[in-house]
Amino acid sequence: MEYEAPSFQKDAFNCPLCNAYAQMSWTILSDNRREVFRLSEIHVALCSRCKEDSYWLRKITPTADDATIEDRVMLYPTTSSVPTPHPDLLDDCKINYDEARTIAALSPRGAGALLRLTLEDLLISEIPAGNNMNGRIKKLVKEGLPEHLQQALDYVRVTGTASVHAGDLKELNLDIRDTPERVMVMFKLINMIVEEVFAKPKHISELYSSLPEDERAKIAKRDNTS
Repeated sequence: MEYEAPSFQKDAFNCPLCNAYAQMSWTILSDNRREVFRLSEIHVALCSRCKEDSYWLRKITPTADDATIEDRVMLYPTTSSVPTPHPDLLDDCKINYDEARTIAALSPRGAGALLRLTLEDLLISEIPAGNNMNGRIKKLVKEGLPEHLQQALDYVRVTGTASVHAGDLKELNLDIRDTPERVMVMFKLINMIVEEVFAKPKHISELYSSLPEDERAKIAKRDNTS
């Protein structure tokens, strides 16, 4: 079954403690106050499989224009069971990916920013040509990148008010729309991009290189014959 990210007040998801897909029973911790409207609440999700609790904060912040901003974050456990990085992801990129994993529950916006930086670092390392992420994706498209992979790359690139630019942290911008659900999609897409764009071609090339040299020469002659 496909991984279902933990989400506030959702009836079932992959438990952040045992990782099993399970039903969740939600309760709210009471402090016996009588206020009808409270600015913060602690909610508890009990996993039906491991019988352990995860703790969630629902916080409402009034704004200057009489509106409100509602945050819903998992307080415990502090690390959510998001997908581990693809084994072929570059070590330098894994640093940001793993940091995004550790903060995904507490700060989806921070995790989203780190994942965009992960993708940009990956493209910079693998595709030197081009002066930005958009240019590198364009180069891949010209080289025959399938449409579904182009869409995956652009999804990660475009989501966010501005991408995070490697080497210029002053331009670090967080997108207030980065929800836990959308960030989980980004984790999955980055692993898919690594597998399809970089890992598979590398592995096939390694297999081909293992063929006898005379066989590869025959194949080259065949392909050069008009």
